[in-house]
Amino acid sequence: MTVVFDTNIVVDVLAKRQQFYDASFTALSLCDGFLRKSCITSNTVTDIAYILHRYGKSKDEIKQSLAQLFSIVEILDVNSADCNNALVSPITDFEDAVLSSCATRHAVDFIVTRNPRDYKNSAVPCIIPADFVQQFGA
Repeated sequence: MTVVFDTNIVVDVLAKRQQFYDASFTALSLCDGFLRKSCITSNTVTDIAYILHRYGKSKDEIKQSLAQLFSIVEILDVNSADCNNALVSPITDFEDAVLSSCATRHAVDFIVTRNPRDYKNSAVPCIIPADFVQQFGA
């Protein structure tokens, strides 16, 4: 099984957002690379760096966090077709539409997000972290 994590899940973990950390961390840690492969999209990387900077992380802390992240996730490339598909997608948020298009092209099984309504028109089903843990945690 391959899952792609939305930006909010990764930021929950790296910024240790108290309210969301436990479920997001557990969902991310369930992907061991064997039974479940965890991914993020290439554009998510820059979003994460920007958001961590806004949370007050130094450039060195951000690079260290990203290096740790890269050791456990695969980075899916976003190409021009994903961006063009996002323009005509029924998903109203452009970034979410790009992620969904990329996930579709890479035959991802689930998008893990805290905002399932944002992906209601996605061809790839989405799941919140707590449900992912409950469904696939055993």
